[in-house]
Amino acid sequence: MADSSRRFLAAHLHVVAIEEQEYLFTPGQPVRVFLVISGQLTLGSPRHGTKQEADLELELLQAHDSVGVAETLRLATSFERYCAVTSAHGARAYALPSTVLLMVLAQESPSFKLFQEWITHRQAWFELRRATALAQRKKLTAEGSVHVVRLTLAAQRRMILQFLNWIKEDGNHGKGVEQRGNTHEDPKVREARNAPNPNSH
Repeated sequence: MADSSRRFLAAHLHVVAIEEQEYLFTPGQPVRVFLVISGQLTLGSPRHGTKQEADLELELLQAHDSVGVAETLRLATSFERYCAVTSAHGARAYALPSTVLLMVLAQESPSFKLFQEWITHRQAWFELRRATALAQRKKLTAEGSVHVVRLTLAAQRRMILQFLNWIKEDGNHGKGVEQRGNTHEDPKVREARNAPNPNSH
């Protein structure tokens, strides 16, 4: 990315501070890009309807992590998920208007392509993580347990390593599936693809 583009992005960043158990954003709020400076946050899908299922925790965010890029590239106008602060001393993040990122990427074709590839892998990660969370919920429900399995950094690291190994073995996720066809689709991808949508609860 050109230095001028980086300076343009930096000029539009501003810092937001959030207290513990407060929300960086909630479903329905306008999309922006956030870059975590400090603290820990949980990205999740909220419960829906009258059922009393717990929220689905999809990802733990720490310093240098970002959120909102996928929604920006999809041209979404509002968030569908929530992002809550879980660290005791709150969290701080840079906020960037989504339109600013889109303006830069429109002039930076190589960067735009990299962002698209990253979003493809990120979406695959969320599908697998959602399938895992739903399976855990289903198991606990069947056992009659009221305990909620929280996502931990250790568990997330293990899942990421497994996911990266899968990408390495499978090649490009999107191309690999297209080349093999659904008949030979990776079982992990099939499980995630067939998992019920948490928004239906």
